[in-house]
Amino acid sequence: MSFSLLGTGSPLLDIQLAVDDCFLEQAVPGKKGGMEPLTSEEISGIIQKSGKTPEYFPGGAAGNTVFALSRFQVKSALRGKLASDGNFTSRYLQFCNEHGVDTSQLVFSDTGSTGCCLALVTPDAERTMRSALGVSLELSSQEIADSAFSDYDAALFEGFMAYSGKLKEMVSQAHSQKCFTILDLASFEICRKFRELFLELMPQISMIVANSREAEAFTGSPDPETALDILSGMVKVCAVKCGAQGVWFSGSGERFFTPAYPAEAVVDTTAAGDLWLAGYIAGKDRGFDDRTSVVCGTMFSSKVISHRGSVLTDDDVLQLSKAMSCLS
Repeated sequence: MSFSLLGTGSPLLDIQLAVDDCFLEQAVPGKKGGMEPLTSEEISGIIQKSGKTPEYFPGGAAGNTVFALSRFQVKSALRGKLASDGNFTSRYLQFCNEHGVDTSQLVFSDTGSTGCCLALVTPDAERTMRSALGVSLELSSQEIADSAFSDYDAALFEGFMAYSGKLKEMVSQAHSQKCFTILDLASFEICRKFRELFLELMPQISMIVANSREAEAFTGSPDPETALDILSGMVKVCAVKCGAQGVWFSGSGERFFTPAYPAEAVVDTTAAGDLWLAGYIAGKDRGFDDRTSVVCGTMFSSKVISHRGSVLTDDDVLQLSKAMSCLS
């Protein structure tokens, strides 16, 4: 059995800074823990105010999932738009090359800049994201039509792509080609801003993935279990991720809770949800049932939060491969 995936979203360069809560409150607009758009100039200003040298990682929700899947030989590719040149572009493509990511579905713009996301990590390991999405929002109707959705079992869409105005068209294209469509609700701010659009998409969505804050913003319920019940009335499969507590899941006639997998340390929660989805898909690719695949997701999350950045280390991949073989 295989479960291949085409991830569509914003290929971003993550710019990570370790800051304290005081700096976050004084120098960064918006609430802690979510994602809000800023201009590239505003992001540069925040970095300058911090007085620190940032670290760079590949980013973007769909990209994070595809980067992880590529390490486990799961057929996957990333669909998105980059600028034709520039430092951010070269850095991102270098990361793709190093991790064996299939870039055949990427398209390039002759103008503009590759998107970036400033990930501000506080001592509690929470990440606050501020993005300048750049040309990633500029996929044209023709470029969407050219997507090879039919070559993949599943199509993943970032809620962030709602800003492009093309999300509905993308989902419709994948749905028409019989893909298992997955919508990542992205952030609580986006859930509030684009709730009506997301509701319109539900008849063509196979699976919803959300954390507890996103699920609350979308369903109106602060209780993850109740939110899961509401979501399961909209789609066949849904997951509500509750961080250190675990994951509520509904699908294939089952509804259950899986505790979080113990982490060696909690250093940086960036991409924890994206890696949960990668682990779940890697499990499905191996023929595991939903319960076992959800466990795989929690294992992937536990590894990525134990160090900075959104990508798994070679040691992570080795340990996860061994752990997954024991689940067979």
